[in-house]
Amino acid sequence: MELRLQVWVFMLMLMPTGVWSLTDCDAEELDLCDDDSTSDDSASDGSTSDGSTSDGSASDGSTSDGSTSDGSTPDDTTSASVAGVPSLSLLLTILLAGVGSKSSRTPSKMEWTLAALACLLTIASAKDLPASDDIVTKISFSSCMHQDPAGFGSDVINFSAWDAWASADADFAIFGGDNVYGDCSSETCTELAEAYADLKNISSFQRFMEKQAVVATWDDHDYGKNNAGASFGGKDRAKEEFLKFYEVPENDERRSHGGVYTSYLWGSGNSKLQLILLDTRWFKDEDTILGEEQWAWLADQFAVEADLRILVSSIQYLGNYFEGWYHYPCEQQKLMSILPNNVIIISGDRHVGAFYQYGATGGVEMRWRDDGDRAVAPLIKKAGENEPLLEVTSSSLTHTWAEAGAEEGPHRIPEFDLMRANHYGVMGIDWTKREVTVSLIASDGGPESRVFTVSIPESSPGRISGTGLTSPTCGQMKSVYKQHECCGNPTKDLENVVFRCEPPAGDASTSTMMSLLPLYGSTPQDPIMDVFNASVSALMTAGEYTDLAYDSMWQAPASWGYLSIFTGPADGQGIKVISKNKLRVYANNEISSATGTTAYTTRLSAVDNKGGFGQPIPASSESWPMVGAQVRFTDLELEYSSGSSNYKIIQGGFAVKRLYVSTDAVPTGKLITSQADSEATTGLKGLSRLCGSKFVMAHEFDYKMSGAGFEDEIYIGGHEDGTFGAYFALDTQEGNMYLLPQPTMVETATPLYTGTTEYVAIVMNVYPESDGQRLHLFVGKKTGSDFLGRNGLNPEHGFHYMLQLDNQSMGWDDMTDDTFYPGKFELATEAGYFLESGSKKNEWSSINKHMPNMYAQALTGLDDIAVLDVTFDFSSTGCTTSGGSQLPCSLTAKVKRFRLKDLDPIFGEPDGLYWSPKGQLIIAEDGATGRLIRMDLDQNGSSVKNWTVLARVADESKRTQANAIPQFSMKAASQGEFTGIIPAGFYHKIDGSSTAADYLNAELEAKEQYFVNYQLHSLGEGLVKAKTLGEGTQTLRVDVDADTDDAPTMYAWKGVGYYNGKRESYCAANDCTDHRGPFVAGEVVRVSDWAILEVWRESYCAANDCTDHRGPFVAGEVVRVSDWAILEVWREKAPGTYTNDLDTIVAESLSYSNMEAAGF
Repeated sequence: MELRLQVWVFMLMLMPTGVWSLTDCDAEELDLCDDDSTSDDSASDGSTSDGSTSDGSASDGSTSDGSTSDGSTPDDTTSASVAGVPSLSLLLTILLAGVGSKSSRTPSKMEWTLAALACLLTIASAKDLPASDDIVTKISFSSCMHQDPAGFGSDVINFSAWDAWASADADFAIFGGDNVYGDCSSETCTELAEAYADLKNISSFQRFMEKQAVVATWDDHDYGKNNAGASFGGKDRAKEEFLKFYEVPENDERRSHGGVYTSYLWGSGNSKLQLILLDTRWFKDEDTILGEEQWAWLADQFAVEADLRILVSSIQYLGNYFEGWYHYPCEQQKLMSILPNNVIIISGDRHVGAFYQYGATGGVEMRWRDDGDRAVAPLIKKAGENEPLLEVTSSSLTHTWAEAGAEEGPHRIPEFDLMRANHYGVMGIDWTKREVTVSLIASDGGPESRVFTVSIPESSPGRISGTGLTSPTCGQMKSVYKQHECCGNPTKDLENVVFRCEPPAGDASTSTMMSLLPLYGSTPQDPIMDVFNASVSALMTAGEYTDLAYDSMWQAPASWGYLSIFTGPADGQGIKVISKNKLRVYANNEISSATGTTAYTTRLSAVDNKGGFGQPIPASSESWPMVGAQVRFTDLELEYSSGSSNYKIIQGGFAVKRLYVSTDAVPTGKLITSQADSEATTGLKGLSRLCGSKFVMAHEFDYKMSGAGFEDEIYIGGHEDGTFGAYFALDTQEGNMYLLPQPTMVETATPLYTGTTEYVAIVMNVYPESDGQRLHLFVGKKTGSDFLGRNGLNPEHGFHYMLQLDNQSMGWDDMTDDTFYPGKFELATEAGYFLESGSKKNEWSSINKHMPNMYAQALTGLDDIAVLDVTFDFSSTGCTTSGGSQLPCSLTAKVKRFRLKDLDPIFGEPDGLYWSPKGQLIIAEDGATGRLIRMDLDQNGSSVKNWTVLARVADESKRTQANAIPQFSMKAASQGEFTGIIPAGFYHKIDGSSTAADYLNAELEAKEQYFVNYQLHSLGEGLVKAKTLGEGTQTLRVDVDADTDDAPTMYAWKGVGYYNGKRESYCAANDCTDHRGPFVAGEVVRVSDWAILEVWRESYCAANDCTDHRGPFVAGEVVRVSDWAILEVWREKAPGTYTNDLDTIVAESLSYSNMEAAGF
């Protein structure tokens, strides 16, 4: 190199004067200093496999305003140094200081000579790649290099990292992807060209390029779009910029095939090194990372003889966080099956550094995922093959994730903590000792480093014979992939292999959820229960996990390793429709913050402008560790086809980002900024025992009156802790949780319709006061622009009421069944009589959506259900709140009690409730019986107590190998309970823009399907305790109606079962005097309204032999098709076919002549 430069200098100085006849031109026109010019000997990463060409040239680094992007002057930019000695180009630049626009004279011959020489020196000073027969002994590598000093806004980029990396003085350097950040706003992608130009202008980068030969691949941000793949429209433009920047020769193979994958081979004898750079972007779609073309090429590369192979993948292969090969298990296993016995993988992308080796912790991946015929499952490697299979991730040179938490996984080497400092990697190869030493070294001058050494296997000429996809066998693959097809007809020939990951036919609830339990015990599959009149399956179980949403990563416990782990016991839940077929399911924990053995810790933001959804991530000093309950969210993707609903779990996270407490001093909500602040304000280390709750859309009662209801979407419920009783309101858009104190702990909170847009009302079930359990109601006026104020929740602008009966000598025990008794909700501050049930608590409430000022109330301690109807009259507002708002001093109401033990002697402790607009009340029992029950309850609050048990919690005797849950140590049915019931059969009909009326109409037409929380109240040993996951829990999918359009057509007797109109038209033409109850326009008509069916059976059995009917006739009972075994014989049906009530199958119970399709 030095000899060439001396020759150039000598030749230029001896040129005759005639050569310099271009004295009227400036140096720019000579095209000697153009940024795009190169010498024939300039370096390039575009070498062919013999490694003969080279890469990299430094630029003059100046921007349009004469400065460089790192703040240096143009003189600084060209002041590159080699081995600490000022470069000749710097001296030449100083000599030429007077030449150019500042001088009108013509430059002399000597000045032109020096100028030309300066340009040539700037280009030719880059280091060549090794020659094809050179023995490579040192490689350096890194990724994720930002060219903007401001980084992503919160980062401050220190470009001195390039100088630190250059000091490694390796044979060559590998740019592993995200080498610039130039995400494109259009297919022209000017941003990417600008990003490359900015990088080229950084003086420290220029100095690096003078010292170091470079090879490169790309990742998403230098490909042009975050997480982009084959469908990205700007990829051709991105490739053009890539080839231009790295000066890839015209005859390079990358110019003739898709993408930028390439390979190199150096060395001789038993010291041959092969370098393979993959392209994980160009071909990536929902089925593949590499694409058929690159797979075939890669197989050919592995057939090349080499003693050591470095495989560069911009995304992680063995890591299981963020984007990686683990999302493509068939592709991941496919690569494993063809990897030779001498591969070390280099990866980037993660913004942390780490070491991975197959099976480092002795576990296997159990991440279950199904993304368009993909499933994630264990990665299988036969002992002795694919050694050493080390992966080193180096990311980032300029902006690592300094606050990254701990990372657990089956392959991460636990002895080496994550590298959270900016860093680069160095790989030293000792061919004599047959050892490779890999180091991660801090690039900011810090002392951090990681060093790991592996042995090079014996020389391996090409792919190991017999490593094809015959091992593991197809049968083994099906087993570990949870019985999903993951291989077709595997052979030893790669091109004939068919890898598939398809769910089996009829699988209705596939998801990304996978379990950590293989590390601790058996995997639960099904709930432990008796199922009677519904199909029940477990959608999620405590201990299972999925991807953690990016906006929750800063909150998760470090031991969770950036996973969203399902925790319990889950109580309330609600569903928000994000967009068409995209759902967010909220669920809150009933964990006590005082119980260190069950309560886990999540971080909350201590500042208003960071940590919320869509906001920057707070620094550690700007957040605090909250011990206790959380509101989790799980995002589902709904696939609906031919009447079948398939829910796929995409990711999960934490919905509570900040905690505010309404106090006397700050009624709009004081921000809690530390654990000490929380304890001083509430007496607790955080949230505690979040109980019954629901998701409420903005203007929930729009279908009654435009603008009625909350102004914001809110997840609302009870804070059931005796230390700090409150109800909570979670702003789901911002992530702000507000606690609103109450006299004692609150079980549930349910909004009611007030008949106005100015006021809101909330039913609250407050645990027994010293003088008994009462029925509570909060009414507030919307005022102000803050969250609590505009939603009517500011305590200063509301009143708390409790129920009195007009007959104050009456109590619950004095009420006649199914009779409304008049009363009033009076101010709670008034002394005197209130209806109460002693120390027996009340739990969930659920509104009547047809008359949303009416609600059903679980009288849990009395083993009954009540219905209350509240009349909101704001024409008389004689009482003034502390904030100056005018509200009624009392509200008229009426209440009735259903004595359900008269119907079912073992009924007890109703807990969760859901009142369907189709006239059904779904009841979850607490306590020993633990059943899920459906009772008819029409829009008038009337019921004939039509009673169907859908499922029942079973005791340990029902445990099978399929549903074993040993870590919960469940011994009896009393340790399990249903709660948190929400409908789930209509979400395919609505989207993010649907109105409250759209929801109601869809719900009326929906199949009867629910999501139900199932609590398992015993901690036991195992994962739940080891990971501090609260208690055992499952979210169940309960289908009463078959989840298919292939089910037999449902029929109803002359329109019974229809909503609206049908009964009215029938009764207009027929005598309905013997039908139960008068017709009410808009009601939900039910078969149980038709008392004539009871008369029919009585008269039928009087004249016929009913001994073959199921069960004796009881006067007044609701007649069910399932009672008529003879009908199955008559219709040639299998015994037990008719097991649903008359509301859903009157089909074939009567003659065909008086039936018509129900149209459900």
